[in-house]
Amino acid sequence: MPPLALPPTSAYPSDPTALERERLDALYLELRGNYKSLMISRGIHRSRSE
Repeated sequence: MPPLALPPTSAYPSDPTALERERLDALYLELRGNYKSLMISRGIHRSRSE
């Protein structure tokens, strides 16, 4: 299973106050999805390294 390429932090705005609600919600869901993927990958790596 090849590693999943996660976007750099610069892909997300550092100041979300200027965003419209729909865009803010979309970015939030994208961040949650990336975090979930990262935690799954971390768990797989940890289980293989033990």
